[in-house]
Amino acid sequence: MIIQCTKKVLDTLKIDAAKIVSPEGFDQLPESLYAWHANIVTINRRKVLVLMNNETRFPIVINRLFKNITLMKPSLQFLCP
Repeated sequence: MIIQCTKKVLDTLKIDAAKIVSPEGFDQLPESLYAWHANIVTINRRKVLVLMNNETRFPIVINRLFKNITLMKPSLQFLCP
């Protein structure tokens, strides 16, 4: 699985951009079910993580991000290339 994170996601989760894996060799993934995009938006003064599949446009919305941030950071750090 590959999650392409925006700069806002990387800055919010304090993920070092130098440690991120390059997306080279993943040419077919943008058309795959394993390719996602991640962004953080603010709704009602709360930060919300929005993940969207590249092929199906299926969204996953994680509300109240900072209550779950300690659980999510290692996963996103591994998946965000």
